[in-house]
Amino acid sequence: MTPDLLEQLRDIHAPAAPGWWPPALGWWILALLALLLLVWGGLRLWRRWRRFQPARAAKKLHLGLARQLEAQSLSSEAWLHETNQLLKRLAVHGLGHSQTIPAWGADWLRYLDGRYGQAAFSRGVGRCFGPDRFRPEAKVDVQAANALVHRFLVRECRRFWRPAETLRERHGHA
Repeated sequence: MTPDLLEQLRDIHAPAAPGWWPPALGWWILALLALLLLVWGGLRLWRRWRRFQPARAAKKLHLGLARQLEAQSLSSEAWLHETNQLLKRLAVHGLGHSQTIPAWGADWLRYLDGRYGQAAFSRGVGRCFGPDRFRPEAKVDVQAANALVHRFLVRECRRFWRPAETLRERHGHA
């Protein structure tokens, strides 16, 4: 061999590091799974948000009624009837509990207790939403009833964050 050929040889070197793009097949599969999971979770959240829209709307309407009561542009009797009607519309149209359509009196108060989680309607200040509201001599603590309805509606709105209701609760048998 001639010395000129040996001088032309280069030293051993490592190959260039692989680039980050394009990723390997496993990364593509992982990215697709992550995207599918995000879409699925977003759809579930959006559906749940839509399902609880009536509770948020009822809460807004109740705040309007409370403002009218404070401004004395609405009598306490009218507030009581309007609020009861709001709760009934929420139950029937918003929550889909059509079995509450004929409910009144003790049955209606038990339904409200079941949704509220306590006997605040059948044994507490919420009794005013039963037959007591038709008695002319009935004295109603409107401020306490207003606070109770506000807490009731806040709880209905918070159901958004709880795990999905069981089939029994969805049909109002809670």
